[in-house]
Amino acid sequence: MGFNITEIANGVLNVRLVDDSSDVNFIEKITEYGVREVVGQSSSTLERVMRVKGQLTIGSNTGLTAAVGTDDSVVYNSFDHIHIFGDRKKVSIEADDGAGGKVANTFVQVPKYYIKEEWINDGGTVYHYIWMCASKLDGYRLPLPFLKTDGSERDYAYIGAYEAYLDSNSKLRSISGQFPKVTYSRANFRTAARKLDTADSSSKYQITDVAEYVDLVQIPMMIEFATKNMQSIFVGASAMAYSDSHVATADGVASVGANTIIVANATGASFVVGQTIGIGTSRGGNQIASDRVITAIDADTPSAGSTTITYDGTAVQTLTGHFVYSLGWKSGRLDGALSSSALDTDNSGKYGFAWRGIENPYANIWKNIDGVKIVDNQAWICTDPSQYDDAASSGGNYAYPYQKLSYVNTLANGYVKTLGFDSRFPFAKLPSAIGADNATYYADYYYQATGDRTAFVGGGWNGGTYYGLFCWYLNFTLGYTDINCGARLSYRP
Repeated sequence: MGFNITEIANGVLNVRLVDDSSDVNFIEKITEYGVREVVGQSSSTLERVMRVKGQLTIGSNTGLTAAVGTDDSVVYNSFDHIHIFGDRKKVSIEADDGAGGKVANTFVQVPKYYIKEEWINDGGTVYHYIWMCASKLDGYRLPLPFLKTDGSERDYAYIGAYEAYLDSNSKLRSISGQFPKVTYSRANFRTAARKLDTADSSSKYQITDVAEYVDLVQIPMMIEFATKNMQSIFVGASAMAYSDSHVATADGVASVGANTIIVANATGASFVVGQTIGIGTSRGGNQIASDRVITAIDADTPSAGSTTITYDGTAVQTLTGHFVYSLGWKSGRLDGALSSSALDTDNSGKYGFAWRGIENPYANIWKNIDGVKIVDNQAWICTDPSQYDDAASSGGNYAYPYQKLSYVNTLANGYVKTLGFDSRFPFAKLPSAIGADNATYYADYYYQATGDRTAFVGGGWNGGTYYGLFCWYLNFTLGYTDINCGARLSYRP
């Protein structure tokens, strides 16, 4: 097909076809959508760019805007009308239930696209561009989730719509209406995912790895909303109650489905109806109850200055001094959302959100990330999911097929200023320098430690502005577990 571009204005391409082809999608297939920044800028805000056959449009001239709804509100988002963004959708995929039947998991089906990064000197100003395109134009690469082991390409990648849940058969699931599985090692999550088919390394199921997270989540979100400070768009469930001061001030009532814990008004105001809580003799201990949903919060009850929190489940007795604290939200809160991106209730940090079908891409709970191990701040990458493991290093090295990145992760904790780049593994973008704050550069925090370390990303329910899309927790040992650390299921047919 031949064509002439006569004008690009307000995001509309005026094209004169020079033959009689009926391929109405051709223009979109060669349109590059992206963002750019001046290399070294401290601002997290990125400039929108769009390019068709070498013709560049910048900023508002692209006509592209992105918006976020709340609950079932409807907003206009230009990216809903772009195939590689707007045609992401939830699909149900069946797996073996272990008893001759089937179980279904919900994934977000992501249409294939390609990614390109380039650095261009324009009149003495050096710009860093990040692009996505439906076609493999010059210099573009295919994200690994779209690549089959035989070298052919998948038309779609599949990432779990929900944070992973463990069913009664110890199979990892992505389904609505369940509490996320936590206090489980990365190796155990990997094993539970594989149980959905072969139960061995040949499985089509895994947990999210670094290539999937960076190329299917980080980069598209950054391009869609034109910012590296994603918490300026979605705070996420990152400012929820979790304090040693949140204790019962009187004995509560044990009643099936209507248990109570009595706390100070200030404590009660830190929680919200509908959220998940645990109760323990220590903060986070869950000795009394876990995965309970608050059904009511009544201030100045049973007396002035006290709040009664009522929660569901079997009867348990709460006593003076017991701790109450947040746990991860139950999945499916935004199943009825009508906008491609939606906040649950508000953007206060007490509630989650969904982006293009993916619930809580960050915050709520930390997510294990596979395919990467770190020793003494040096990351090693594996690109073959069948070979993912948590074996320790020897002499500062991990066994093949793990390969050492060309850069070393920054050696101190802090807000992320720059991400490293290795041309062999361009998806392996880990913090290479700190020196930002919660509103500049990547605006998210990085944690590190020496020795063998695993990878978590995104943050949990109580880190506030420390957490977000680019928050990496690289300071926990291989096999680490905690009540706020979970995973997300992935499928590669």
